[in-house]
Amino acid sequence: MRATAEPERVRRYARALLRSEPRSVATAAVLNVAAALAALGLPNVLGGMAALIATEVHVGAGPDLLRELNLSALGGGIFLLAQTLLSWWAARSVLLLAERLLNRLREDFLDGLLTLPLTAVEKLDTGDLLSRVTADADQVGLTFRYALPTFFVNATTVLVLLVGSLAVSPLLTVTVLIVFPILVPAVRWYFARYPQAFGALMAQQAAMHAVVAESADGARTIDTLRWRHRRARRLEEEITRTRAAFHRTIRLRGALFPTLDLCSLLPTLTTLILGLILIRTGQADLGTVTTVALLMQTLALHMINIVDSLDQLQTGGACLARLVGVMPTGEPGKETRRVPAGALLEASAVRYTYDDAAAREVLHGIDLDLRPGEHLALVGPTGAGKTTLARLMAGVDVATEGSVKLGHIPLADLGLPSLRRQVMLTTQESHVFVGTLAENLRIAAPDATYAELEEALFAVGAADWAAQLPEKLDTRLNGAHGPFPPDKAQQLALARILLAGPRVLVLDEATSMLSPSAVRGTEEALTRFLAGRTVVSIVHHLHTARRADRIAVLEDGRLVEIGTHDELLPRKGAYHRLWEAYHGGRTGNGNHTPGLE
Repeated sequence: MRATAEPERVRRYARALLRSEPRSVATAAVLNVAAALAALGLPNVLGGMAALIATEVHVGAGPDLLRELNLSALGGGIFLLAQTLLSWWAARSVLLLAERLLNRLREDFLDGLLTLPLTAVEKLDTGDLLSRVTADADQVGLTFRYALPTFFVNATTVLVLLVGSLAVSPLLTVTVLIVFPILVPAVRWYFARYPQAFGALMAQQAAMHAVVAESADGARTIDTLRWRHRRARRLEEEITRTRAAFHRTIRLRGALFPTLDLCSLLPTLTTLILGLILIRTGQADLGTVTTVALLMQTLALHMINIVDSLDQLQTGGACLARLVGVMPTGEPGKETRRVPAGALLEASAVRYTYDDAAAREVLHGIDLDLRPGEHLALVGPTGAGKTTLARLMAGVDVATEGSVKLGHIPLADLGLPSLRRQVMLTTQESHVFVGTLAENLRIAAPDATYAELEEALFAVGAADWAAQLPEKLDTRLNGAHGPFPPDKAQQLALARILLAGPRVLVLDEATSMLSPSAVRGTEEALTRFLAGRTVVSIVHHLHTARRADRIAVLEDGRLVEIGTHDELLPRKGAYHRLWEAYHGGRTGNGNHTPGLE
């Protein structure tokens, strides 16, 4: 999944960001206009001084010339000081505004990630997601801090300077038009090529980050297979491609900037040439030409700054589109619906096809009803479709045909917040956050008391090791005490689920990381604690399935048998074969047949 928001959606989001800070936007605009107006003062003062000197040269220097020049210089200094203070104040206000907008963007991006459906998260490429939260976020930060204020300040200044120059001399002001036949084609050529080059650079950076992330995650496998040099070569190849993509963007910028330098000099030069002609014909004086020439020089520099900031804004906009692409669309979501107490969980004619080239159907018309408070065990050989059915029963995936309902309401229509409160899925993959044990548990129940946390730990068989921690529940995990063991992480994940208190719990290999001696005790404790809740569990240890209220046997994506252990075993069917294989494959040490995993 490489979600990138369309331009209109990005513009809509940018407008919403600006509307969230109306007072700050208005203050920044007023200060920038004031600073630009102050910038008109010094060129006018210098032009006046030039006119004064020229006049005195023709008629002779009078005794008041020095006093008038000193007063003009004082006035120019006041304008310069005012412009400096107003520019500082305006820049400060814009930077503060940019930081607030950036903070809002970060919050929206994180909220978007956390509210994405699990299927969407799983489809996100690891390197692509890593690139978004690092390189893209950093680039947007630079855009907000520098490019956006630069564009805002320079655009305001150009408008004010242009109006001021027109007021002084409309005829001389038209010299600025000479840059457009040169600047416009160059800018259009550049912006027609740069987005594609920059997009290729972002994609290549994502590929490079993916190689780094995969190498870090699979470090043990790489060492075991002696692939270290192979992975190093792969990373070197990706770095080479990334460098080449970066160089393409540099070459484009290198072709544009000489043109920008030329355009920054032309208005002043043409103003001086035209001004000399107008002076000789008596249509302008030296003061007017000097004033407009200085205004043109300042205006041209600000125009070049606008083009440069547009370049950065386009880069930031491309990165912003990638960030907005994983945010909620802002469209009305599914209404949260209330599920009545004692609701039945039912799967009706469920079919599921993987969205791949083979279009494989892995579930074939499964009908399954779970009574409130019932514990159903899913068993079957590898590839039977147990995990796929469990994900459908948890609302993580949506059936290709048929439906899964809770209280006669399709899970897909519950609305994500309601669904996550009603139904939860836990797997063998468990994450421990940096923080205390209590903080890790309270992710599921922020208001849980210490007694409730201890009760949840006891229910999953984790009370003993938790009590041995240096500071008990206040012990910091993944910090000074090193990596957290996988079996304890899985118990912690189970404890979170219990604290969340869902109505339906789907367990997919929820105890796979536990030692054989700990599995039985943990499952027995869970059974007691989950009494009254609907539980669907994928089971590999058939002694666990025996304790379930009913057992559903899957083979090749079909539900072939369902019933209790005592009902299924005498039938000599699929469950009987699994049971025989489970016990027939046992040795004296109690290991079970791998075929059930």
